[in-house]
Amino acid sequence: MLDKTHLSEKILSGIGESYSLLEGSKKLKKAFVQILPKLGEATSVDRIYVFRNNFNTKGEFCLTYLDEWCREGISAQMDNENLFEVPWTVFPELEVQLRNNQVLNKSVKESTDATFVEIMTQQEIVSYLFIPILVNNDFWGFMGFDNCTSEELFTPEQVSALHAFAATLGNFIFAKKSFKKAVKNQRKYKQIISNIEEIVFKLDADYNITYLNGTWLKITGRSLHDCIGIPLTQFFTESESGKLNQEVKNLDLNGELRVSFLTRIKKISGEERHIRVNLKKITKGGRVEFFGTINDIHQSQTNFELLKESESKFKALFDTVEDVLYSLDFATLQVLIVSDKIERFGFKREEFLTIPKFWWLQIVPEDRIEIQRAFDVFLKNKPPFLELEYRITKSNGSIAWIFDKSGIEYNQDNVAIHIHGRISDITDEKNKEKQLEQTEDRFRTITENLPFPFALSQEKDLKLLYCNFSFDTNFHFNREREGILENLRLDEIVRVESKAAFVAFLQSNPNFSNYEILLETKEGQQWYSLSSELIPYKSGKAQAIVFYNINKRKLSELEMTRMNDVIQAINQTQMDFSMDNEIQDTFQMLLKSLIGFTDSSFGFLGEVLYDEKGQPFLKTNAISNIAWNAEIEAFYQENFKSGMVFRNLDSLFGWVMVNKELIISNEVSEDPRRSLQATPQGHPELKRFLGIPIFKGDRFVGMAGLANKEKPYSQEDVVFLKPFLSSYANLIASLNLTQQKRKAELRLKESESMYRLLSENIDDIVSLHDLDFKTVYASPSLEKVTGFDPEYFIGRDFFSFFNFKPNVNSDFTKYPRFIIPLKHGITEKEIKLEMLWKPIYSGQGELSSYLVASRDVTERELVLEELKKSLEMEIELNKLKSKFISMTSHELRTPLSTILSSADLMEIISEGVKEKKIQEDLTKHIRKIHVQLGRLTQIISEVILFEKNNEGKIVYNQMDVDIKSLLIQLIFNQFGVTKNEPKIQLDLGTEPVFLKSDPALLYHVFRNLIENALKYTLEGSPKPIIKLTQKKKSSVVEIVDFGIGIPQEEARFIFDTFFRASNVKNIKGTGLGLSIVNDLVNKLGGEMTFSSIEHKGSTFTICIPNERKNIAD
Repeated sequence: MLDKTHLSEKILSGIGESYSLLEGSKKLKKAFVQILPKLGEATSVDRIYVFRNNFNTKGEFCLTYLDEWCREGISAQMDNENLFEVPWTVFPELEVQLRNNQVLNKSVKESTDATFVEIMTQQEIVSYLFIPILVNNDFWGFMGFDNCTSEELFTPEQVSALHAFAATLGNFIFAKKSFKKAVKNQRKYKQIISNIEEIVFKLDADYNITYLNGTWLKITGRSLHDCIGIPLTQFFTESESGKLNQEVKNLDLNGELRVSFLTRIKKISGEERHIRVNLKKITKGGRVEFFGTINDIHQSQTNFELLKESESKFKALFDTVEDVLYSLDFATLQVLIVSDKIERFGFKREEFLTIPKFWWLQIVPEDRIEIQRAFDVFLKNKPPFLELEYRITKSNGSIAWIFDKSGIEYNQDNVAIHIHGRISDITDEKNKEKQLEQTEDRFRTITENLPFPFALSQEKDLKLLYCNFSFDTNFHFNREREGILENLRLDEIVRVESKAAFVAFLQSNPNFSNYEILLETKEGQQWYSLSSELIPYKSGKAQAIVFYNINKRKLSELEMTRMNDVIQAINQTQMDFSMDNEIQDTFQMLLKSLIGFTDSSFGFLGEVLYDEKGQPFLKTNAISNIAWNAEIEAFYQENFKSGMVFRNLDSLFGWVMVNKELIISNEVSEDPRRSLQATPQGHPELKRFLGIPIFKGDRFVGMAGLANKEKPYSQEDVVFLKPFLSSYANLIASLNLTQQKRKAELRLKESESMYRLLSENIDDIVSLHDLDFKTVYASPSLEKVTGFDPEYFIGRDFFSFFNFKPNVNSDFTKYPRFIIPLKHGITEKEIKLEMLWKPIYSGQGELSSYLVASRDVTERELVLEELKKSLEMEIELNKLKSKFISMTSHELRTPLSTILSSADLMEIISEGVKEKKIQEDLTKHIRKIHVQLGRLTQIISEVILFEKNNEGKIVYNQMDVDIKSLLIQLIFNQFGVTKNEPKIQLDLGTEPVFLKSDPALLYHVFRNLIENALKYTLEGSPKPIIKLTQKKKSSVVEIVDFGIGIPQEEARFIFDTFFRASNVKNIKGTGLGLSIVNDLVNKLGGEMTFSSIEHKGSTFTICIPNERKNIAD
């Protein structure tokens, strides 16, 4: 580790270089790529990275890994999915600290957050520095500096320098954002200017055009240059040409400066368009000119005319809308149109159209005054719409609530002509609102009597909707009860430094429980636990929040945490010191502290070990001297340093070792967990006992025992001693690690000695090579095998010496094997050396060297070469045989077809022979011909199928198959079996059995096996059985015969090509059937097995998958 002063100088230098890179970079991502390596090297950390905050798709406030730099040998985390979009709710305290611009410079083991410790441990981090990055005072993200090999922390000066750099980085990000926003606004302004749709013009006193913008060309099609100096009226239609002059005269008569009028303009194409001219008269020093704009209203005017033409269609629409639609004459308020839906209130349309103010008379009298007032305001101010809610009396006398929405229609001269409206029945909604009000009254009655604060706030914006009396009395407000809810937000009771985090948490977590936060109350700052649930409220939703006062408990927890942190830091420092000095003194000092802090009389600290039977026993590291006689005193002085062993499991400390649980016994004499003989005679009376098991991780490593405290022992004692016992667990672990290291060093020396002895006395060559394949060590057997002195190879590349180049794709980390041809150094005889390379890794997991075992395989390679030649010759012979068989089989098909045709013709002719005996003889011989032809045809088919299978030309076609139906058709069609003359017993079940397979291949498999079962079953034997069963993933067919069986010693050859058992010589066959069937079953993705006993029969079992997955195989 660098000297701290030198390291600080490096950090300042690195920060200076980073400032330069930051100022010269245009993109933030590129800046991080350059800055992180600089700061990483300067700070001497193992890993440096940047997290950026964002909101995920669920609206949760998250942190995401943005970029990193890692020192060589340290695992990168950019591919760690667990570091992307991590909700800050996982680390609420960390978020609050960083949001408040607090720097965290700590050791991982100091954290009390188990989730945080677990995540940091997974990344092998032991200490860290987190520096927040604030952009315009907003929490943008943070920089992290990790140490994976050292717990050393940064000095305050170093932290301040890096914190200052983070502040500059935040200002840089803010500047970049501001610049982008300014550029965007500038582009938007230019876009607005360039997209003005109005013609802008200037005229002189004679109405001649002096200026036009580009929209003139777009609307009229005329060039701006050609129109300058020409009177504007010249481009109006003939009937409208005098309108401009008339409007200007009227403007002068009325003393006005502005005028707007409608007219039509001619395009260069002759087309006329409706326009609105807006004109302003300007007088400067006696000179008159006009400035104005022209709006293209052609489309809107056209649409208006079309709208008038479609009034009849619009009226038809009235009758299709569910609500009641109506139109009134603005001047008289006479109903012009009302839809038929008015009849749902029990009224007739004719009543509205004929009776003056009919609807007004149906309105409840109490509501008429408010309606009249609202209507008068509507007529005066002319807003877009008038919305009213009121009651009417229906024709049946019942009351209905009405929602009435209406608007005014104006003509082109902006004169009101009609009122159009819509009437909706909202009686059900009003009834529900009334029920809701009753529910709210009950809600307020309940919540006002709650003993703890309760509040309702709007979702997201946290505006307070309601709070109970307890809330009012607990929290500090300077307003009367009635005025509290008007502008109050829930976050006003939160401390200023916690507001942002509190708001972010509530906005992203509407439902939560036990959220602990420090709030401002009338009694000052106090801790509360908040629980919230999102509930329906009126037309939206609200957060119902309950406040529980946990101030006393929280203050106690914080005080205990603070004290534990101090004690644990002291103990860790003490442990570090003790490891380099006499560790026994440390144990005794620790025990003395435990006895003193708890006011106990005596005690012990001991490591729990296990004997050969697995029974636990205690070996003390420190124990109080309570000797009650000279003999015990002598024993204590002789053994307390090396450790005393206690094996009595019937004692209280024995109970702790067996059960691995805490024991608190304040009445030892009455405790049933202790035997009466547990305490030796003369031992001081045991009144109270505290036994605490000590764990290192999940492993039970020791225990502490304390006795005879003045006051009873309690759980508070256990909590108080936790940091001390944690230090003791660390001491035990360190001590065991040291002992294991010494044993490992001893075993290593023994192993090296054995390795030397072995390598120097075996015939195989053992050698060690570095990563460049240069020889580091070679066993003496090298000279015996190759004729070369082992020393000659030291420092040389083994491959280059023998002119051997390994395959470029060889991976030396995966135990490659090479055969190297070389000449013996003395006899010059050619030998072949087989080398097996094994990678050797360092303790840090890095590849360091290769261990090679080599041997002379010259004779083996010669034998393999001969075998290879024999195999090639065998393959060639098989090809010739297959070609001959295939050719012969195909050549035989033609004469067989001719013979079959002739036999059929002879059978027809024989039917005409009148002499019966001659006819019977002819028929008998013709049938023999047919039988032999069939047999020969089958042999040829099997040979051809065998050849196609060998050449891989059999195609697998999968489809739905009812295997039960297939077997039945095969048996009754192929083997001439009838119900009256069964040759085979069937056990196929009652239901169809469906699977996905190739029916043609299945047909051939089952035909061959059934034919064999019938062929090899002797007359008088039981009939063969075919059994079908379907399982979850496969279907199984068993074909059982009671024939001659297969000799046991020949069973292993049964699927070989052309093999026939020795006991079937009198039964005709080719020896191809079972070989082909076995191949076809494999092609179907299935499996065929058999069992057989000679003279008793055979069983062939075929298991076919219900659906074959890898059809491509």
